[in-house]
Amino acid sequence: MIQDSDTDYSATFREFLAEQYHGRIESLVEEYPDDTVLHIDWGDLADHDLGAARSLLANPSTHYDALRDVLADYSHGGVDVYQATLHESRPIEPAVYGLPDNATFEVGEYRHSELNRLIEVEGQVTKRTEVNPMMSVVVKQCVRCGYLHRREITPTGKGGNVRWCESCGDEHDHGGPFEVRPEQSEWTDHQLVRVQTPPEQATDGNENIHVHLTGALCGTVEGGDRVSLSGEFRPEATKDWPVYDKHVMGRAARVEDASFEDVDIGDTDVEDIHELSRRDDLAELQRGSVAAAHEGDNHLKDAVRLQLFSDFSRVGPDGAHYRGKSHILLFGDPGSGKTLLLEGAHNSMPRSAFTDGMNSTSAGLTAAMTRDDFGGGDGWSIEAGTVVRASGGLAAIDELDKADVDDLDSLHTAMASEKVPVSKAGKSAMLPAQTSILAAGNPTGGHFDPSRPFEEQIELRSPLLSRFDLIFAVREKTDEQSVRQIADTMAKARDASGYFDRDDLDLSAEQRARIEPDIDANLWSKYIAYATRNYHPVAASEDVLDYIVDEYTELKTSLPSRYQEELDQEERGSLNDDSRSKMPVTMRKVGAIQRFAAASARSRLDDVYDREDVDLALDLVRRSLRDIGVLDGPTAGATASADQQRGFDDFGISPES
Repeated sequence: MIQDSDTDYSATFREFLAEQYHGRIESLVEEYPDDTVLHIDWGDLADHDLGAARSLLANPSTHYDALRDVLADYSHGGVDVYQATLHESRPIEPAVYGLPDNATFEVGEYRHSELNRLIEVEGQVTKRTEVNPMMSVVVKQCVRCGYLHRREITPTGKGGNVRWCESCGDEHDHGGPFEVRPEQSEWTDHQLVRVQTPPEQATDGNENIHVHLTGALCGTVEGGDRVSLSGEFRPEATKDWPVYDKHVMGRAARVEDASFEDVDIGDTDVEDIHELSRRDDLAELQRGSVAAAHEGDNHLKDAVRLQLFSDFSRVGPDGAHYRGKSHILLFGDPGSGKTLLLEGAHNSMPRSAFTDGMNSTSAGLTAAMTRDDFGGGDGWSIEAGTVVRASGGLAAIDELDKADVDDLDSLHTAMASEKVPVSKAGKSAMLPAQTSILAAGNPTGGHFDPSRPFEEQIELRSPLLSRFDLIFAVREKTDEQSVRQIADTMAKARDASGYFDRDDLDLSAEQRARIEPDIDANLWSKYIAYATRNYHPVAASEDVLDYIVDEYTELKTSLPSRYQEELDQEERGSLNDDSRSKMPVTMRKVGAIQRFAAASARSRLDDVYDREDVDLALDLVRRSLRDIGVLDGPTAGATASADQQRGFDDFGISPES
């Protein structure tokens, strides 16, 4: 039903605010001018007067202005908004959020039937301009008679025209000319943001829409933020007339929580999640859900599944920051399954982005500040890159060794601080990057040379390598049994996928087991989100922490002689960068052990980690150090190694087989 745009709901709005929002308005007046936005839930208005709420959706240009005017003049119960804001240039503004389902859209879902209506768009901010002054009402003076004309201007520059003087002009003589009077015009702040489909939801046709923020909404969102923005959906003419461009004139902005609060988990899901967590074979099921078609490499699957859970970031009372996200680097031969593991992790994670070092976004792996015509001028804008867009989740980066040097330098900073600083020409910003990095790359020459040390076959710089908690060498398997098993898996998985895609063929149970994850994909993703939301593990006791200290000390002081000499030089202060190993074992490994131990506890829905969790983390750390040649002992591809005895067999074959 079309709502009447001529109906005046001012009295309804006044009654609604007095009955349901008086306390919030009173608090807002006390905090003014530090806070100038009254957040109003559309559902509350609908409960009070459904007709008024529907009219607000249908005719926001009329009724939103009426709501704003009522709030500006609000005087009730000893609270007087007009008097409180009389000597300030910033008004208190309403921001209506929580629109009904039929007015809430993901980026790209809206159609022409929503034009000029109030809608709410859910997506991710990928680019934003600076906050700039904007003339919202222009005053033009007739040069001939001095009469002042006031005209509203939209954020896209429409309006503001004076065709003839209202004082001295007529149909024969329009009067004028007219001059703009900036000092008598009305001004506000303006910021343009680009909202795009989040990377984990993106298809080949990645949709975006421009949202104009004005007044108090400016500066409330940043690149990479997951947001809900409501406003009037307006068409704007382009050079391709009669096709119009899509814009939203923002009225409210909300930044979504970074801990997967947007993942819909119902009561039945919670029951299924807890039932799954009690399974004796939980770790095996989780490994089989990371990359179902990847044969073996259980130590890699264990590392990746724990990375999906990670730990939570901590900030001490002294401001010290302890990152929660873990970082893993898979370096190995082409065709060894690295990309399959990256894709499996990307598909498992509720929030993630996938890219490669050669073809990342125009903003690179982290973020970029550029001067372009975004926003209609020649101003500076900030664009979020892959790691920022994946904040709160995981960034899978293939071919990391092919990335630009500047990209790698900025990635190092993001991995260390979970933030991305962006600065240029005196402009600066800090973007969130609470992102786990799962990266893959190839050794120099394409394949590992067994006669050369690992560190000589990797071109990444030592500071970046030191930020990875785990580095694994993924070597091509060459023994007959492994080659046969991997080839068998690949051939039969490919054929089973053909059965899955054809409607006229039925998958057998054996075929289904080859290509389907051990845990239903939707439940697996919700399991990760639920664990991340609700469990924040700490050590079960001081004894567990002492155990970590003892084991790390033993690890550090029992390194081969070539690293012991380096440690001695470092203690004497005689170690220079040229002689420093690219694969150091630093105190950062203590944090890595704690992160993976906490992730192990989270993976079974536990709020404390114990010695068994620490042992799992230590096994992964030792395996990583052996893989890259820091610790002596069997490496990737070894038969019946110590890792296999702990269940980290390379090919899914027991040591006795």
